[in-house]
Amino acid sequence: MRLTGIGECMVELSHEAGDRYTQGFAGDVFNTCYYYAALLKTNRLKTNGFTTKSPETNPVKAKFFKTTLLETNSSETNSSEKNSSEANTLERGGATFVSALGDDALSDALLDFCRQSSVRAQCTREAGATLGLYLIRRDALGERTFSYWRNAAPARRMIAKLSVAQRERIESAELLLLSGITLAILDDAQRETLRQLVIDQRKRGGLLAFDPNYRPALWESVDAARRWIDAFYALSDIAFPGLEDERALFGVATSLDVLRREPIARIVEVVVKAGDRCIRGRACGAVFQVPCAPAPAVVDTTAAGDAFNAAYLVARVHRLSPNVCAAYAARVAAVVIGRRGAIVADSLLPKLDTRANAE
Repeated sequence: MRLTGIGECMVELSHEAGDRYTQGFAGDVFNTCYYYAALLKTNRLKTNGFTTKSPETNPVKAKFFKTTLLETNSSETNSSEKNSSEANTLERGGATFVSALGDDALSDALLDFCRQSSVRAQCTREAGATLGLYLIRRDALGERTFSYWRNAAPARRMIAKLSVAQRERIESAELLLLSGITLAILDDAQRETLRQLVIDQRKRGGLLAFDPNYRPALWESVDAARRWIDAFYALSDIAFPGLEDERALFGVATSLDVLRREPIARIVEVVVKAGDRCIRGRACGAVFQVPCAPAPAVVDTTAAGDAFNAAYLVARVHRLSPNVCAAYAARVAAVVIGRRGAIVADSLLPKLDTRANAE
């Protein structure tokens, strides 16, 4: 199942020591696309007979598993045909990143990075514009402080300037990923256009995964953030709310309160991220809980939640039960937390245990 993410990717300047910084690329949706594609390649999984509940009792879940990864047409497929089939299926099952870039050298470098990392970039280019940039410093516990230069970034106008090909990609997406940051950088007119595109995408059988990822400084008001985040919760098939975000926006006290809050209560599958506390979620009416072991080392928390989302979705696409998916996602996030920068090497990412309990 191909993941299509809509968001902003920026130049990341990550402080190392003294006056030394490392340059990379990052953005919450982009990070999830990167890790989704990387984990598919790392695992190279087959379906191995996993089954789901019937469409009559579980239509959304049946729809969620309509595509398999690296499944050959026949056990008699020869080696060259198998390699070709796997390459084609990886192409179908990877990630597409939809955004708007500038025409500067750093935008060119981002596209080169996407090609090297198996993320398909479907981005418009704006003449005279440059990528947004952020500088990140960390304290002794790995927590971050940011300085941003993004107000004129072309991603702020990406929905108003969608190409025909981008619009078709969004409306035909099997699995679409959005975040609260994507919404926050758009104006109201673009937010409504995007909402209508998601409605059309879901009418065509697609699914929406949504992470509210609340950043107060990006929103014009708390009321606007509440209104638009709930509007996209209402369209979501799977959601990844953070407990701290829900507390800040809606005053909830616990993960269970998050699961009960409307419109989250009506979402088929929800995973509440609560930092180093347990993960609590709900899938098709059943609540589950997964304990979180402390990360061995907390170096940089920049993309931990983004990697968590990617790992959960990769495991879920392979029909593993939600609690198994959440446990795997926590393992991946722990690795990312232990390294500097939003993007860590594919070789460091843990593999999914295909012997784990499937649905």
